Amino acid sequence: MPIGPYEKPLQRFVECLDKRLVKDQQYTLYQVSKECGVNEQTVSYYVHQNLSELNKYAREKGKTVRPAKIVKELPGLVVDPPGSNDIGLLVALAGFACLGLLVLIALPMFPCGKCGTLIDLRGWNQPYFSCPRCGQIYVRQP
Repeated sequence: MPIGPYEKPLQRFVECLDKRLVKDQQYTLYQVSKECGVNEQTVSYYVHQNLSELNKYAREKGKTVRPAKIVKELPGLVVDPPGSNDIGLLVALAGFACLGLLVLIALPMFPCGKCGTLIDLRGWNQPYFSCPRCGQIYVRQP
């Protein structure tokens, strides 16, 4: 590696990339400048305007550098996101299904008008029935 006023900082930068940064990990220019102790504008110059020179020295270490766009995730919100109504629809359908089950379960039950006992009418095919608790008699209407 030739030694000169420009090559020394670039050489130190390549050594920092080799020793301190993890392979296949994306770093912002700010992170690299802090890790290597190099001005962020200098890092930007190395990566964006002098990449071939940087990679010439990096290849000696068995590495390559390429620019990358890093999208930073910021907390935010979305008003009426797509798919949010799907959850509401599923909840509504589940509610209707539960209501339907309750109706099916409750339909064959008849409350006695005298004592309030629930009388199970499933499978009942007689023309009349009586309350098992108080004996009140009920006649089925045709």
